[in-house]
Amino acid sequence: MSFIAFSFRLDAESFREPVFWILSIGSLIALGAAPVYEKLHHYMISIVLVWLILCNGLNQRIYNDSYRSWILTVIFNSILLGSVINFFMTFLRVMYWRSRNELYDMAFKDSLTGIGNRREFLEKIEALRANGSEHIYFLMIDVDDFKRINDTCGHAVGDAVLKQIASTIKACAGELPHGRLGGEEFGIAFEGTCEELSNFARNFLRSLENSVMAGTKVRASIGIARYEQDLTLSQCMSRADHALYAAKKAGKNRFAFYSDLNPPEFKDQSGHSVH
Repeated sequence: MSFIAFSFRLDAESFREPVFWILSIGSLIALGAAPVYEKLHHYMISIVLVWLILCNGLNQRIYNDSYRSWILTVIFNSILLGSVINFFMTFLRVMYWRSRNELYDMAFKDSLTGIGNRREFLEKIEALRANGSEHIYFLMIDVDDFKRINDTCGHAVGDAVLKQIASTIKACAGELPHGRLGGEEFGIAFEGTCEELSNFARNFLRSLENSVMAGTKVRASIGIARYEQDLTLSQCMSRADHALYAAKKAGKNRFAFYSDLNPPEFKDQSGHSVH
């Protein structure tokens, strides 16, 4: 804006009525630039600078003019009206981004736990696969005895358990894709070696050991399947679900790897194999 004002000011003296053109151009700049600035004080500084540039050298002409009060009123009102427009547009921008974030949360966030929902989680896994990652593992996590917790302690405690599981998942997974699949089931996508994954799953289960809700210990079982190149995501999830079922059947509070071998291999928290 300052460059435009300075360029126009160089030619203003050649006009028959420079004050008239300066007021017109200055008002146009003041009102036209108002929606552009995100901060009101940034706009105020810029527009005051514009008027100083435009009026430089014409102060004496302005103050000697019989319409001096009218001229100063035009300048003041242009700044005032521009400030109002800037404030209004800033308000609209804030409301737009707030609404946009709310819509995003409704579409991609779980309302109870605050972590990603099934849609966001699955999209992130597919994006990870599309980037060429080869060693992707799908972890399906299910809260142990969740129905009993709901029946004996109530749904409020059940919700608190889900929040606790989600909080632990978020803390352990960090930047890894994770989310709530539905009900008491959660998912994590892990990229790394099998040994690293075993340590991760073991540490996650151990992190739940001190979690107690209404006198009930929070425990979970995990089914793990590798997202192989010849599998669809649905097939990978089905394998993880089978491994999860086997982990619960083997005693719960443990993780199991799906395998084409029969029976699949299970590991408790200590890492010992269970068949």
